[in-house]
Amino acid sequence: MGQKEKYDTAICTLKRPKVNCLFERIPSKLVLLVFFLVFLALGMSIYQDYGISWDEPVQRRYGQAVFDYVRLGSPDLSEDPERYYGPIFELGLVGAEHLLGLEDVQSVYFLRHLMTFSLFFLGVFFFFLLCRSLFGSWKLGLLGAFCLILSPRIFAHAFYNSKDIPFMVLFIISGWTLLFFLDRKTLPTAFGHAVACSLLIGVRVLGVFVPVMTASFFLIDLLLRPKRSLRPFLVLGFYLLCVSLLTILIWPTLWTDPLGQFLAAFRQMAHYPYKEEVLYLGSRMKSVELPWHYIFVWVGLTTPLVYLFFFGVGLLSTLKKVGSSPLQFYQSSKGLLYVGAWLLLPILSILVLRSVLYDGWRQVFFLYPAFLILGLAGVQQVLIWQQECSGKITSSIALGILILSFVYLVSIPVSMIRSHPYQNVYFNRLAGRMSHVAQQFEMDYWGLAYRRGLEQVLKQDPSPVIPILAANLPGIINTFLLPASERERLIFVLDSKDAKYLITNFRFQKNPYNLPEFYSVKVRDTAIVTVYMLKSE
Repeated sequence: MGQKEKYDTAICTLKRPKVNCLFERIPSKLVLLVFFLVFLALGMSIYQDYGISWDEPVQRRYGQAVFDYVRLGSPDLSEDPERYYGPIFELGLVGAEHLLGLEDVQSVYFLRHLMTFSLFFLGVFFFFLLCRSLFGSWKLGLLGAFCLILSPRIFAHAFYNSKDIPFMVLFIISGWTLLFFLDRKTLPTAFGHAVACSLLIGVRVLGVFVPVMTASFFLIDLLLRPKRSLRPFLVLGFYLLCVSLLTILIWPTLWTDPLGQFLAAFRQMAHYPYKEEVLYLGSRMKSVELPWHYIFVWVGLTTPLVYLFFFGVGLLSTLKKVGSSPLQFYQSSKGLLYVGAWLLLPILSILVLRSVLYDGWRQVFFLYPAFLILGLAGVQQVLIWQQECSGKITSSIALGILILSFVYLVSIPVSMIRSHPYQNVYFNRLAGRMSHVAQQFEMDYWGLAYRRGLEQVLKQDPSPVIPILAANLPGIINTFLLPASERERLIFVLDSKDAKYLITNFRFQKNPYNLPEFYSVKVRDTAIVTVYMLKSE
């Protein structure tokens, strides 16, 4: 019995293989329709709950610069500090802002959050399609989509991170189009995959990884199944040409010197010039001096434990299958090999090039879907164990694992609801108590919770003018989401002598403030933003 048949049997039966599978009686289209409609309604109802991240005004300004360059012929982008960031999503955000004629800054940022979530919604749908294609099961595809949504940090970033979330989403879409292209190798599938890849590179230059892997897998296919025809090579050449031309078309920085500017963007990506201090394991160190295990510790402590467990099972079982028969595994599970490369090769390049990471692991969010897919492979393997070992202790253990995992999975949305809208500071139980975690790692490093702190100042202080000192930029820019009448009551000052309140998210802060506390935004009883009283009435 093949792996797919074993899985189909396992998921349809637990103890009684002769009983019809209950799941098979559920109309899949109805389940999927309800699932995605509920998810869409959820996002549409809460997208205004999140604050403004540190980078959003910078990204908006860059999008506006590209927009002016393309449409209005404004000065060259050659000196813009953000020019090596792919502009395509930011250009879309600014274009929508102009199309709708938005003038109030609150409406602008609400639109940005709505559009960022909408792209994430699309990404979840394509992740379902990708997982369904890889495992041949709509149920595992749906489970994958569910797990992507129930990833607290990813979920929060899906509303305000216009850099890392679009890159992750387009990595998912390009992975799905890659499977189609390798399976059919036609000009239409080549063009569709080229569009996805060019958009991916148009968000971040590291997206060139996908065309490289596409060409590699394409050529391996030709070596294994040689054809006396030039057509496959023409198709591959057509794909590479389309990727190149489309990437240049959507990235104005490349217009003057495509190859030179592309290489410059790649060099900057490998060694991004960020040298600020980062709080890691209780020590403050320069981002360029962070140890190799930084990414592994962050992912390990901020990912739900059940996902980590099944990832371990999926990785080990996949490696075992590859080791036993590499050629057979490639021919039967080519997609999983690509997923393994998607996850492992970028990590190796980061370690070898000593690329700069900071702000947790948001720069490598694009690897997370591959992580989840290997986790689904782990789920599939446990289901097979449960079925194959019926009546044995292994079957009971596998069944127990599945039941406990389901219970844990249900607990994740409960935790997300309790911490809403601060799922971005989620840590799992391996990290320990939240008060301890706050001494070891950056919490609300992008300053989203400043919004709630400012709202409470305005709510509790009736003064027509309120002088306030913000510890860093997000404390100021989060006023953009306040109503204009309330926004005007806040006056930001540079000296504590002139301020009535001090508000901070504790980033870059080495010593605690010995001041009376006015209000704190807390997650699991730990402050992530605090307002201090500097002057009393």
